[in-house]
Formats: sequence, C-alpha cells, structure tokens
Amino acid sequence: MKSLKGNLFIILSACIFGFTPIMGKITYLNGSNSIMLTFLRTFFCVPVLWIILKQQKVSFKLSKTQLKQLLIISFIGSAVTTLMLYQSYNYIPVGTATTLHFVYPVFVALGAILIFKEHLTKPKILALVIATAGISFFMGGKIEGGLLGILLALVSGLTYAFYILYLDKSSLLALHPLKLSFYINLFVAGFVFIYGLFTGTLTLDITPMGWLLSFLVAMLCGFLGITLFQVGVKLSGGTTAAILSMFEPITSVVCGIAFLGEPITVKSVLGCALILTGVTILTVFKGKEPAETPDLNLELAASEEMEN
Repeated sequence: MKSLKGNLFIILSACIFGFTPIMGKITYLNGSNSIMLTFLRTFFCVPVLWIILKQQKVSFKLSKTQLKQLLIISFIGSAVTTLMLYQSYNYIPVGTATTLHFVYPVFVALGAILIFKEHLTKPKILALVIATAGISFFMGGKIEGGLLGILLALVSGLTYAFYILYLDKSSLLALHPLKLSFYINLFVAGFVFIYGLFTGTLTLDITPMGWLLSFLVAMLCGFLGITLFQVGVKLSGGTTAAILSMFEPITSVVCGIAFLGEPITVKSVLGCALILTGVTILTVFKGKEPAETPDLNLELAASEEMEN
C-alpha cells in the first residue's frame, strides 16, 4: 500500500512538472517572458520557504564552503538551466523542449564515466546509443521552430546534469532539503534580477492572468510538486521515482497539443520515444548495479524541483 501511494505521489508530481511549462508559455502571451518568469518562479518561493524553515526552527547559517558551492550550483546548475529551458519554449513546442531537456540522465552518465571514471556497462552503452539516436531525429531536416530552440533545450539538460553531479560531490547534501531550496531560489532570483536589469527584460506590464499563472507555476513547482516527489521517493525508492518521472515529458507533450495546439510529427514522436527509452534503460539498470559509486538516481530525482 505504501508503494502504491508513493507511486501515485510521484506520478502526480511528474504531471505537475509536465503541466507547468504550459502555464509558463501562456504567461508569455500575457506580457511576461522567459527572464521574468524565471525570476518570479524563484522569487515567489523564497518567502514561503522562509516561513516554513522558521516554523521548523532550521538554522539559516552557512559555511564559507557551502556559500561558494551554492553560488556555483545556483548560477550554472539552476539559473542557466531554467533560463535556457524557458527560452526554448519560444522556438519549439513545450513537449519537444521538455523531452530534449530530459536527456540530462544521459549527460549525468557521461559525466560519471568521463570525469569520475565510472565503469561503462553494456546497458549504459545501449542507453547512450538509443538516446543519441533520438536526439538525431531533431537535428536532421526541418524542425518546427528551428535549431536554436533544440540547442537551448539540450544545453538546459547539460547544465542540469552539472547540477546533479556537482550536488552529489559537494557538501550541500548535508543541508536540510528546504534550506537548500531556499538558498538556491534566493540566489537564482538575485542572479536573474541583475541580468534582467542589465538587459531590460524585466517587465511589470503583465496582465492579472499572467501574474496569477506565474504565482501558480512557482507554488506548483517550488512547493507542491517537490513535496509530493520527496514523499514518493521515501515510500517507493529513488529508482522507481526516476522511472515514473517519465510521466513529465509525456504530460508536456500531451498538454502542449491539447492546450496550445502545438504540432506533432512522426519524427518528433520517434525522437521522443527513443530518448525516453534510453533514459528508462539507463535508470532501470542503474538501480540494479552494485553500490560501487554514489547512486545518482535519488539525487537526480530529488532535484526535480529546479526543473520547469
């Protein structure tokens, strides 16, 4: 019963993360943009997390090392990731962008192999080949929205892989999860605010609907989605959580077609299917390996709060 409940929580969390990009794209039609949405998504979460941490009497103190690591992971792993992903929505369908971003487990595996000399098993080779073949479907010929959107989505997956690998090797995992979320949201909001000021991309000329949707995106991603996910991981385990997270790109594809009328082609369907197959193989066999190196699946899954 616990496992079933955990699975339902994970699926619901994945659906939330898959649906919020649709809401985000609608805010663009209501006066917002990718920079403003990234800022508001993190800014709105800060006071909520602060209140919860105060109630739980969690200390806000950080060591110098933790502060340095937080600044690095917040800028490269979170701010750049979110900006690239949100920017890609301007050029390609949300479902396509989310699926291409979801190639990050492949980048994590490559990083573990190339940087940390992790053993390259046959399932990993198969997963990498299949996922790469899936990406190639988006690279050849005329793709709806052009190459820029595809590259932005892939870069967001690459920087998110950096986030996972860096988090796994840093001292930040010792922090209270909500404390970690608080500081990452705080620093990302600060980085994006400064960037928005210099580029003139921050705007207050947003419709009431745009403000409401921005607030909902923040609360759904930064609070409800990650809370459901964390409970689901405790009840069902990290490997199961990582597999069930595949509902996220599927939700984005379906909702993009249903709510935004986004186009769907045979090539995009095949590409998405191959990417998700490769990621699933990678996740399933990662869970069956002996614990020679730190298992990244739980960290991979638990850090979903910074996506979308």
